[in-house]
Amino acid sequence: MAGNSARRSDENELAGLAVFAEPTFPASIAALLAGRAAGYPHAADNLDHFLGNTGATISFDEDWLRSQPEVEQAVWQNEQVLRAMLEVFLIDQSAESDFEYSQKSEAKIDPEQGSDFFYAAGGSTFTSWISAKGKIDPYNNVKVDFEIKHNYKDYYDWEVDLSTDLYPARPGTLVVGDDLGRTAVAAGLASEFSIENSWIVFFHDEFQKPEE
Repeated sequence: MAGNSARRSDENELAGLAVFAEPTFPASIAALLAGRAAGYPHAADNLDHFLGNTGATISFDEDWLRSQPEVEQAVWQNEQVLRAMLEVFLIDQSAESDFEYSQKSEAKIDPEQGSDFFYAAGGSTFTSWISAKGKIDPYNNVKVDFEIKHNYKDYYDWEVDLSTDLYPARPGTLVVGDDLGRTAVAAGLASEFSIENSWIVFFHDEFQKPEE
């Protein structure tokens, strides 16, 4: 009995997801249910906005976005690069002087394939800007206050010749082509849009001026 119940449950889930595979635009609305059923809530939210046809810019929940491993890696990478660039800049600065410095760094974000993040946005560029003000004393001690603004931006669109497997438990069973979304846009039934998030972190640091 238990085996039969499990099989029926599996078949019912697949039947529910299969609605999205129909080659008609109204059927794509079922992906909202499919995405949530498959554990892709943010992907489903973005598809909902796409079908809303407003084209308005939206933002991810910031806590969720910043908790994604790929974003954490991009933040760490950019902050390391910007700090290193600041130190290089300071080498040529004179003792007993004030300074200001700004620069940016970019990192590529490629979400893990098959994840909620992957289906919600896909690959993007993550940009960080540093703005620093400080002072070097007569003994080459540096005191600096700086802020780093992190900016995530992606454009929600539908690629050419790509597809999404909505049912990873049975690979290849329910594959939906991106042509469905592109057709909807061409028909004026849906709109692509931007996803943007930004936040600022502040730092104070004191250290010996780097030597060449």
